[in-house]
Amino acid sequence: MEFSPALLAPTIDDTMTQTPTFSKASNLLGLLMHRDVEYDEIKLEIEKQIDDPRSRITSLNCLKQLIPPEGKKAEIMFKNINDAHSEIELHDELLKRRVEQLLREEMKNYEMEVFGVVSRIKDDMPSPSFFVKNWAGKLVKIQMPEEKRHQILDYLANRVPIRLTGAGTKKRSLEISDLNEIEPNTKIFIDSIREVKLTNIIEAELSYERYDNESDYWVISNNEMGAYGVDSTVDKAKEMFKEDLYSEYLTYKDLSDNDLTSKASILKRKLIDLFEK
Repeated sequence: MEFSPALLAPTIDDTMTQTPTFSKASNLLGLLMHRDVEYDEIKLEIEKQIDDPRSRITSLNCLKQLIPPEGKKAEIMFKNINDAHSEIELHDELLKRRVEQLLREEMKNYEMEVFGVVSRIKDDMPSPSFFVKNWAGKLVKIQMPEEKRHQILDYLANRVPIRLTGAGTKKRSLEISDLNEIEPNTKIFIDSIREVKLTNIIEAELSYERYDNESDYWVISNNEMGAYGVDSTVDKAKEMFKEDLYSEYLTYKDLSDNDLTSKASILKRKLIDLFEK
């Protein structure tokens, strides 16, 4: 296998600055497109070229961003010092499979999952970052990819509870150096209360609210059941929600339907079905 990554330099229709991460990613493309080389050999070669696992994850994520969506086509051209050039089809299925498999295997050892809410953005150049206040109230620092900036700003402005995954380290505090995915996470699911297995899983809404323009609280609610939990951490709000729901059950279960409105009678039946069936 002849491969000289030092001679590769990316050329794209739009003018762009070649960052170190993109340089590594462009080198990897030439290697990954060798159809006569086995996957394990390619993996070993990549590990030789990029010995730091987190740098490999960053480079592979860069490649993943270059691959177009299903049904779309895209090409990239490389020129060497002799001005010879070749084109690589970024929609190639073999390339896509290899990038996804390599990324999955690398992320197994370094992937971390964080639940919380975006609390602030720090636009320090050249490495902007943002902070997430997790369910326990602790801050997690995450390096911010430029392509996810608007999405993250929207989550910050609307106080949207989120779930994110990425490669990170935990020293004094948790830090995500390479963000993989970030998405809304506004549901909490409860299947037991006071060691009682519920007949149906309860789905509750999760939100992050500010009261009296001073304090922020996690709120877990289910309007249909009339149950709520509010606290500074999700775990405490969840326990409060469970106790509120159980209290509703104890209040309604022995009441006569004659003493209840039709709406209250329906709620009573739902609570009994939830805890007793």
